[in-house]
Amino acid sequence: MFKNKSEKFQIMLLVIYFPISIFTIEMLAHLNFFSGFNLLLKNPFAFLLNTVLFATITYFFLALFKKQTLVFTLMTVISFLIGLGTKLKIDFRGVGLNILDFLVIQEAGGMINNLSTSFIITASIMVLILTILFVYIIGNMPKIMLSSKIRRNGILAFILVSLFLYFLGPYTVTIKSAGIKRKLYIEESGSLYYFAAQIKNTTSLKSPSEEEVTNVLRPIIEASPIKEDTIKPDILIIQSESFTDPTLIGMENFSADPLPYFHSLQKVTNSFGLSVPSFAGGTANTEFEVVTGMSTMFFPSDATVYANYMTKPTISIGSILKNNGYTASLLHPFHSTFYSRDNAYKLLGFDKFYGLEYLADFKSVDIDTRYWDSVDDYMTDSMLYQHVIKELEQETDESKFILTLSMQNHTPFVVPEGYEDRITYTGDGLTNDVAVRKYNAYLSSLKASDDALSDLISYLSKREKPTIVLFYGDHYPKVNQNGNAYIDLGLVSDLSSPENDYITHVTPAFIWSNYKDVGKSDRVIDGSLVSAKLLALTGVEVPNYMKINNYLESLNINSMTNAYIVMNNQFYNNVTEEYKQIYQLYSMINGDILGDDKFLETKEWFIKENENYINPK
Repeated sequence: MFKNKSEKFQIMLLVIYFPISIFTIEMLAHLNFFSGFNLLLKNPFAFLLNTVLFATITYFFLALFKKQTLVFTLMTVISFLIGLGTKLKIDFRGVGLNILDFLVIQEAGGMINNLSTSFIITASIMVLILTILFVYIIGNMPKIMLSSKIRRNGILAFILVSLFLYFLGPYTVTIKSAGIKRKLYIEESGSLYYFAAQIKNTTSLKSPSEEEVTNVLRPIIEASPIKEDTIKPDILIIQSESFTDPTLIGMENFSADPLPYFHSLQKVTNSFGLSVPSFAGGTANTEFEVVTGMSTMFFPSDATVYANYMTKPTISIGSILKNNGYTASLLHPFHSTFYSRDNAYKLLGFDKFYGLEYLADFKSVDIDTRYWDSVDDYMTDSMLYQHVIKELEQETDESKFILTLSMQNHTPFVVPEGYEDRITYTGDGLTNDVAVRKYNAYLSSLKASDDALSDLISYLSKREKPTIVLFYGDHYPKVNQNGNAYIDLGLVSDLSSPENDYITHVTPAFIWSNYKDVGKSDRVIDGSLVSAKLLALTGVEVPNYMKINNYLESLNINSMTNAYIVMNNQFYNNVTEEYKQIYQLYSMINGDILGDDKFLETKEWFIKENENYINPK
């Protein structure tokens, strides 16, 4: 029936194939039929750029293979994969797809295993409709005849575009807004160009010379002794998923306090803000900074350090404490392969990693069954803390270090089944019905987390064994796609100025102990420095770089980023001498520990052969 179609109509199908492909990518990236139109209307140049890029790639494959139906079918499949892959990445990391994601396919598997039913149904309907559309378009296109010269030009065009993207791509998705450089939001650049512009995704790490370490770092080390303590407490670090303090916008905006226990705890312990590298996603990078004492600012912002860059043994708080006679365990109720954590924590020197595969086994621990509730397949904090208690109560000669990463307040926000203590937003700033529903669910789930924290601290306070706890949130929750909900809520006036960028990257934290005074603080600490603060309080022996981190923490470094530093609550952009001096120290520490040449450490803090590592599945 298609043979009777006019040549003009066939040519039209060929021409519209490319913009329709961009519409397809945007639809699937946001599971919204109108997303492509939003890009076209709000940023027509970006839409054109995405279309030209897609056409150039198609032209290249046609020049190589000369099989028209195969090439257009392949490009259609690629558009589906980029769209859906972007949607997965946005939901789990808050950022778009990049080339490094294809090196960690198992990460996608972990995401797919936790897709909601609504996601699967909506995506399936869209893919079915789009497949029918593309079968019709491809089947009715005119036959394209390419001469040898045109094929050569196609290959040349692809090479030129690739070189442009490799050398200049990262700069084209970066803008300077209100004094701070930031990446374009994926809604601004388009999903395909956002992906392609990051072909070159390298680190800015450079190992310092032995002379630099001797002249710059050694004097700081010698002037920064750590007071050691004979008491070896059990140490517990809790990274709480999306834990923030909503009442920063005013208690009057809520039906009740969502964090009554946490607020009472702030008054009696060392409570402070933690500056984290992530916003509305990116759990593992906050985790990396706290666990290693290193900064993620030397890595691409969209990359996950564990999954993309960790290939050799690295010092961590786990390996440091093992050198002090501790056992080091990780409890995380999610798939152990996600973000390549199973491999990363072996390289970080931990003894045991209990992932979801173990924790979800009812027979693995003798536990009160009322704690086996879950939140949309995510384990509740209450249940997770019961596992922590079981681990603490294991009889061993060594003191214990336990790192716990929670999942309860991960998107999609769902109130624990049977939980009746609901909290609602009563303000008038946030008006979008979907965002309000999500935020209310988050608030109630947060209150359940607060209850669980109260139970845990109550247990620990009665414990005879000296115990010290570091608790912090990993990032702000993703209430809506681009973070504008926090403007509506009144937390910030924009998301681009350094001051507001800083606000949206500070989460609540505290250090608590059942055996000693841990002091009091109400300031903000850079995430890469908090482990040095914790270790100094415990009085264990630490490597040299942790002494330098402790020195930096004493300088009141509130936040360190590629764009600015906040020190003593003062902002300095990256061209100031204040910034350059501190950046040099950060760069030398990270370059030495994570690089190939190591002049900073005189003791073997790296666990090179971690043969006894346990990862039960």
